[in-house]
Amino acid sequence: MIEGLVTVVITTYKREAFLVERAIKSVLNQTYKNLEIIIVDDNPEFGDYSKSIKNFSEKYSNIKYIKNDGNKGAQVSRNNGILASQGEFVAFLDDDDTWEPNKLEKQIPCFKGNVGLVFSNGYKIDENYNPPKKTIYGLCFKKKVTFDEELLHDRIGTTTQLVIKRSCFDKIGMFDVNLPARQDYEMCIRLCKDFDAVGVDDYLFNHYIHKGEQISSNFIKAFNGYKIIYKKYKKYYNENKKAKIGIFKNIEFTASSYKKYKNVLPFFLIEFLLDPKFCFMYIHTRLKEVFEKKKS
Repeated sequence: MIEGLVTVVITTYKREAFLVERAIKSVLNQTYKNLEIIIVDDNPEFGDYSKSIKNFSEKYSNIKYIKNDGNKGAQVSRNNGILASQGEFVAFLDDDDTWEPNKLEKQIPCFKGNVGLVFSNGYKIDENYNPPKKTIYGLCFKKKVTFDEELLHDRIGTTTQLVIKRSCFDKIGMFDVNLPARQDYEMCIRLCKDFDAVGVDDYLFNHYIHKGEQISSNFIKAFNGYKIIYKKYKKYYNENKKAKIGIFKNIEFTASSYKKYKNVLPFFLIEFLLDPKFCFMYIHTRLKEVFEKKKS
């Protein structure tokens, strides 16, 4: 392991070459230069997607190209990237997202003491609008997130935001490949349990939503993902009724988003039996956050 080196893991699957190259170039343009890039190709076969990405990566000495044996999924790919990493820190970037040039320069100095995870603020760019609509990615950014706060609601976000100390994976394990979705959230819960998680309140990444992108299947996967997370951390949710209400709200939201309303009522009733006052306060706070985000 090389001290101070950042390994950037970029997983790619059926993504146009110009988008993948845009993501890679945003890493190569970092002001923090002590880095290596690992591209994990998850395309099912070595076709045009793979050939173009491999050819581009061979132009740079600090880019390592790994081809999965078939389509394994994003989390297996990320884990393969972690296993191949040489850095003291591991960062992640989706193949269609980008970083601002000073992202790593801002995040790496935050690793002090028991800090195992550093995240950042950023933008969501929805290309379904003309011109594309740019909004703040998160709802309510926090400079430090505790285990109980992360159980209540995901205050950290997508893998594109994360830089994680490599040694943390030795203690808590890697991404859970059994989850159909929200693996990033589950990883952050695990990290917050044993390590400090801090945020840089600067807009350091861009997450893109593409034209015509279908999200209905994502809600189904998220619904099942949240249910698995609840079962996995049931002990802690039972000890923290506010967090239990929070995870139930996420389950309700994803169920209602793909019109499975019959799955909403049981969770809704349990919430009010647990703490009616907090339920109202939680709903009010979340609506306020959404309203303030739209205003910004």
